[in-house]
Amino acid sequence: MHVANLNEGLQMSVETDEKTFRNGSEISLIIYNRSPNFILLDGSSYIRLLHVLDSEWVEIVNELTYSGSRLLSPQGTILLDTAYTKVQPVLEENEVNNSDGEVLLRIVVNDIRTGNLVGAYVDVYMAP
Repeated sequence: MHVANLNEGLQMSVETDEKTFRNGSEISLIIYNRSPNFILLDGSSYIRLLHVLDSEWVEIVNELTYSGSRLLSPQGTILLDTAYTKVQPVLEENEVNNSDGEVLLRIVVNDIRTGNLVGAYVDVYMAP
């Protein structure tokens, strides 16, 4: 699969309708393969957590670790074209307390072949 197709081929959403979470809480995610190709997600690094600091995206700590890899089957393969996972973002106390309320957090699926931040992402907010 070409990197350009990965942007269109993956979709990610939060499992609940909630969009604001407490710092350090677990966030349940669903990743869908909407392409006609298999997509391999590396368990150790396929999800990255980012927030804006001084107008730049900065990676933050995910308290959860993953092992192995996940293979998403092409769209339409019932139960095998979807992955369920969780993240547990932890912002430094000063990052949460110095903000004017909620902090924007972007959860991104990382392209394991290039390391580029491409593919699906979902934005949520962290509350102090």
